[in-house]
Amino acid sequence: MRNGMYMKAMGIFEELLAGSSLYEGSRTAPFPDFMTSAVQRREVEASKMPEAQAVSVYLSGLGLCSARLFQMEKACEYFWEAFSLTGEDEYLEKALLAYHACVGENEYREKLDEMQVPENVKD
Repeated sequence: MRNGMYMKAMGIFEELLAGSSLYEGSRTAPFPDFMTSAVQRREVEASKMPEAQAVSVYLSGLGLCSARLFQMEKACEYFWEAFSLTGEDEYLEKALLAYHACVGENEYREKLDEMQVPENVKD
């Protein structure tokens, strides 16, 4: 029953995102290739920042639902997209936690170094 609630919530979040020009849908790059080599956010016009904030909240909701359904790769993708829109450390931390759940400790540490993740986020 609980899984059905998460799936329904995901459908609602996806409907909300459908009208946004800032969200193109699922990435085509395989996991974890969509995570860039350096931690940075996309350039978003100042006039689009309110929309970017709303989109990031919806993406975070999708990430949380995915994590609850143990779809950690998908959760990582949603949190990463939210981070890339806003640059907020909260989303980066969640993306990295989901990534860590998918890979071994050594691979996780290598990715942190490769991406030049700030120390305050690593902790």
